[in-house]
Amino acid sequence: MVVSQPLRTWAVLPVFVLVVALVAVVGSLAAVDAGSEYLALRRPAWAPPQWLFAPAWTVLYVLIAVSGWLAWITRRDPAAFVVYGAQLVLNAAWTPLFFAAGRYGLAFADIAALLLLIVATIVLFARIRRVAALLLVPYLLWVSYAAALNLAIWQLNPAPGHLPATVAAERLGDAVSRNWLATPLEPRPFRAPLAKDKKVRAAHGARAGAWPDSSNGARPM
Repeated sequence: MVVSQPLRTWAVLPVFVLVVALVAVVGSLAAVDAGSEYLALRRPAWAPPQWLFAPAWTVLYVLIAVSGWLAWITRRDPAAFVVYGAQLVLNAAWTPLFFAAGRYGLAFADIAALLLLIVATIVLFARIRRVAALLLVPYLLWVSYAAALNLAIWQLNPAPGHLPATVAAERLGDAVSRNWLATPLEPRPFRAPLAKDKKVRAAHGARAGAWPDSSNGARPM
């Protein structure tokens, strides 16, 4: 049975979809609590809402898969697909570094290298098929934005033990304030004035007893 050329080209598309889906799965497994962690971080004012990441990456992963497929069926350039595969590896590594390990500095190094590989992939794909290169432009723009966000979060959320003095002082002040407000004031015992007067009179009586009684005709020396 002879398989037609169009059928063979379409049969490669699920392979690219599967490979890109594996990258997405690795990220999702490492980001089980990514939503809550992201909301707990100090973020810049221009940070996107948490709900935007899932639909954005879904669209981008589809574009990445289709781009690779179009380049593959046009011309199988080994150098282009080595770079294409390398950027997928760095893509998969970013989420475990950022969310699972909390290594914002290493995650930024990863995403900076990823940016360079995306640019290289676009350049190499443009020599093979222009549409395949253009499909990666939204991916490049989003990762550029994500890299800037990664850098800002890294600066706003230093690793424990490496806090700038101003941030450390601010966090210490917040902790002290929370502890002070959370600690209930202990009520002081009430002392009746009469009990205090009795103690004062008893003390005066003890001092008075140290002197000779003048009623017996004795005088102090």
